[in-house]
Amino acid sequence: LVQRSSTDAGKTWGKLTLVVKSTDGMSSAPWAIADPSSSLVYLFWNINSTSDQKCSCGVAVISGKNGASYSAPAMIPASSGVLGSSLDSGIVLQKGAHAGRLVVCMRKICKNSCKAPYFSYAAYSDDKGATWHSSPHLHDGTTECQVAELSDGTVYMSTRPYVSLSNPTKRRFSARSI
Repeated sequence: LVQRSSTDAGKTWGKLTLVVKSTDGMSSAPWAIADPSSSLVYLFWNINSTSDQKCSCGVAVISGKNGASYSAPAMIPASSGVLGSSLDSGIVLQKGAHAGRLVVCMRKICKNSCKAPYFSYAAYSDDKGATWHSSPHLHDGTTECQVAELSDGTVYMSTRPYVSLSNPTKRRFSARSI
């Protein structure tokens, strides 16, 4: 994983720097959450070695202050329910009882080595990334998704359908937190 950093609100950018060296099974599509209250940047990637064709779609994470230096990579325990990948950036909730919660939309579809059903869900942390949890999945047959916090503090998720017989209409799905 590589990055460029800016210290002047994006007017100029530094050189490309190596953050994490590639490992066996490392996904080529990392995702991030930036927490302005702590200046921490969380970088995630999928670990999915397909050599044995088992569904092993674990998630690794590192965090760093202002993106300047990062912690050692850690695997999010499979027991948390967080598996798969994401293609987006996460959010930090700003309102309500869960203000400060880190949220990212995920999908269980790991380089297609995991068998169906494929589905989208939210991964979240209430303790600055020390532990992670998963929401119930949105709907079988969903994939790429995004989350947003609405003005009333509700979390909204929009996801596209996975092309399959379980969703012949190919309509988008959405959900709101309660």
